[in-house]
Amino acid sequence: MKQYKKIGLLAAFAIIALASCKKYDGDSYDFSDKVKDYMRFTPGQFVVVNAETADSIIGADTFYYYVESPGEFDVETRVGFTEDIQFNYRVSLDNGPTEDRQGTMAMGTSLETLELAYGEDAFSAGDSILTGQIELLNASGGKYGNLIIGYPKEGSNAIINFIANKPNVLYPY
Repeated sequence: MKQYKKIGLLAAFAIIALASCKKYDGDSYDFSDKVKDYMRFTPGQFVVVNAETADSIIGADTFYYYVESPGEFDVETRVGFTEDIQFNYRVSLDNGPTEDRQGTMAMGTSLETLELAYGEDAFSAGDSILTGQIELLNASGGKYGNLIIGYPKEGSNAIINFIANKPNVLYPY
């Protein structure tokens, strides 16, 4: 009877030990202490700029047009840091220029929402749609040093795609 009691206690201890190591949803059982110091784009995002539409009636015909409105995307970490975190990201159009931008995640927050906007002047005469990518380049902050970009693996969730519709141009229904 004593052996069964010991085996039961060992099994219960093993289950408790494993359960306590998995603290956050989506975590793998990675026991390294550096895993919490990461930054990534929230998984599953696709950014649409100028997504909102409005109707216009001209004579007997009905048209729609895209209203100029920014697209939003989220950058996240697992925990809120005790200092501001500075990060750099690159916005690149598939057939156009590339622009490096900076952002700051405020102390104590674990999610930062950013905006991407393109007005009429960003489109050439024949373009009605722009496509491209947003890439998270690096992040650092005070005592945390350089954060890992991507999670659960380094480099994953570090790139998201976007599309921008040309605003204020009439399209027939």
